[in-house]
Amino acid sequence: MVEKTKTWCLKYIWYILLGAIGGIGMMILFYILCVFNEKSLEIIKVCISFTAIFATFGGAYWGAKISGDNASQIAKKERIISSLMNNLEFNKDILNDFNLSITKELKEIIEMDILKDIDSLIVFYLKLTRVQGNFELIIKRGKQKGVFSLILFDYENLKEDIDSLLKIAEYEYAKTFSLVRKSIGFQEGDTLAEYSDQNYIRFEEKGNGRFVEATISGVEKNESVDMEKLNSMYKKSDINTGSIFENIHKVRNTWDGFTFKDGRDINSFINKYYKI
Repeated sequence: MVEKTKTWCLKYIWYILLGAIGGIGMMILFYILCVFNEKSLEIIKVCISFTAIFATFGGAYWGAKISGDNASQIAKKERIISSLMNNLEFNKDILNDFNLSITKELKEIIEMDILKDIDSLIVFYLKLTRVQGNFELIIKRGKQKGVFSLILFDYENLKEDIDSLLKIAEYEYAKTFSLVRKSIGFQEGDTLAEYSDQNYIRFEEKGNGRFVEATISGVEKNESVDMEKLNSMYKKSDINTGSIFENIHKVRNTWDGFTFKDGRDINSFINKYYKI
């Protein structure tokens, strides 16, 4: 009920304002008639006549403007509805694919407010690389199938922000390799094993210990890692998590501004249009 009242007020705001102005004008006129003498009233009548002329033209202008704005908004919504309906099922499929393959990890990323240790940084980095990779596939598929331009526009904006976030995260994450090497006491020429295209560090669990695969003095072996020492070094390092969170904030803002996040949003948009 409150929402309907609010919608009605916004829709008819100009009529409400004009009515209020008219009411105030009537009260002023009544006051003038009761207080001023005949000569003063003649002058006031002339002023009122000029005011009435300007009010007439002003009212006509505002009426035309309101009608034009309303017509423009209706035409815009009709174009959106038409574009959505032309490829409705595929538009819904793309949104639902996005929801299944990206949304969960995307929400986990944008809700992060701390990267307290090296494990949390690694988890964050891996999730981000998966989201970015899935994004590229969905946008490519959307372009091939002719997905609605507003959906694609939102996706491309979000992907730009995610690409920027990943670039920052990669730069900071690369510093973890140096920390691990220092914590183990690597010499020049010793290397850590890197996994997949993302080159991430993978710690192996063995008993109560943590290990990394490494090549030390030309020999491949599992090297024990003191995680307490490593995390202490992490907290004192120059890894700039602040810049990561600044870019997470940008991603969050873009995501919050999405017009359509899943297939249900399309249904709601269409239903709301036909109820007006």
